[in-house]
Amino acid sequence: MKAFWSIFAVVDGFLSTVVLLALLTFVVPRLMHVRTDAPSQAYLIISVLYSVASAAVGGWVAARVARHRTDLSPFHHAVALAAVFLLLGAINIPKALGGPEAWYPIALTVLAPLACIAAGRVVRQRKSRGRA
Repeated sequence: MKAFWSIFAVVDGFLSTVVLLALLTFVVPRLMHVRTDAPSQAYLIISVLYSVASAAVGGWVAARVARHRTDLSPFHHAVALAAVFLLLGAINIPKALGGPEAWYPIALTVLAPLACIAAGRVVRQRKSRGRA
């Protein structure tokens, strides 16, 4: 049963990221009055920021769900989710190389896993201090 909760924690963190990212990707361009088929550099920078924040939320959710339900450290679940983000990002990098916004998928591939791990570390530190 513990293995189920470990898998569930990572999947839950991933789905949390996807849902939040979808919501922000729908709302932010409308607030900025930007066409997503021809995004400006400013929008891409903001997109990186909210994508990284979404990954951090996913890492926090994965660690938080795993916190009481598994034998492994919550941090390990955030790292597992970060590995998923890294793999998905690495798959997209070759498609973007040579394009005008090649920095965008590289930034996401590097920063999203780091944010996910940082969020997992926060949960781990709070757990070691005995805080909820």
